Amino acid sequence: MRKKIATFLLFLFMFQVGVSSYGQAAEPPYFAAISDVHEGMVAVWDEFHWGFMDVTGKIVIKLQYEDVWFFREGLAPVKKNGKWGFIDKKGKLVIKNQYDRAFPFSEGIAIVIKDGKITYINKKGKEIVRTSYTDSYIDFHEGLVGVQKNGKWGFIDKTGKEVIKPQFDKVLNFYEGLAAIQKNRKWGFINKKGQIVIVPQYDQAYEFSEGLAPVNVKGKWGFIDKKGKLVIKPKFDGVHNGEDSFSPGFHEGLAAVLVNNKWGFINQKGEFQIKPKYTEMNASFHEGVAIVRTEEYLPAYIDKTGKILLEGDESETFGTFDNGVAVIRSTGNYSFFKNSLKKGKKN
Repeated sequence: MRKKIATFLLFLFMFQVGVSSYGQAAEPPYFAAISDVHEGMVAVWDEFHWGFMDVTGKIVIKLQYEDVWFFREGLAPVKKNGKWGFIDKKGKLVIKNQYDRAFPFSEGIAIVIKDGKITYINKKGKEIVRTSYTDSYIDFHEGLVGVQKNGKWGFIDKTGKEVIKPQFDKVLNFYEGLAAIQKNRKWGFINKKGQIVIVPQYDQAYEFSEGLAPVNVKGKWGFIDKKGKLVIKPKFDGVHNGEDSFSPGFHEGLAAVLVNNKWGFINQKGEFQIKPKYTEMNASFHEGVAIVRTEEYLPAYIDKTGKILLEGDESETFGTFDNGVAVIRSTGNYSFFKNSLKKGKKN
């Protein structure tokens, strides 16, 4: 997740929906909003309070909170009486409500705001360090997290030690041992010692995934390897759909790219495995499935051959899969959909 505290405005995965079409319940409850599935749990809102249901549609944590995040690493941030704390999947309050803001755990650490200070806590609620940074990414990656001070970005570790001093104009978090950084309006990459390993030279760049990173050269996107070699020439119009939740680059062997306002998928040779024909790209491949909008602007799940597994109507929003289950939302309706490709296999 490429989210920073200063740019956080609303819970990322909330959509206006209504009643459930899952299961055989005669009178399913009404929900004004429902989240994607995260660790088998779905956040729901009845216009007054938030709670959680499981993927059978059963309410497992009653609606009682003013706001919530999703579950990650077994815990979810929840807001009650104006303060944030953390609950487990049984609804037990494991870290009391005491924070002005709280974010989901990552690598055993959660970032919270207390007394106006960015603070890092462990799963017992123990404060590891309270910082003087003005901004921070909300999740750790590979033991480090990006932080800002005096307008410059660097990185700290889980003890709060500043391992790479703030010196860059912008940064992205570490993936596969490298982090994208911007200096003097150009993007390059550093290692965990803060050493520049790929000289800033690109107009824009994203994180490495599956050994390659998307980079922008004179308005076109290509892909480099970890030595900085351009292995897929810049010829694509886009690699990112503009949503914070979207993860550009290669996933399960394929990368989404934009050509002449149509989205398709390439392999690591730069060859199209699925030709550009989609009007919108909602999610890259995960559990063998990507989410797109067709030429008729209908939402669809597709497999790696481009075969449509399920097509909806214009009003529907298809959610990403979590352990084989996803939520499909539409006005006044929602349902759960099982991934036919999973069947206990890794995709």
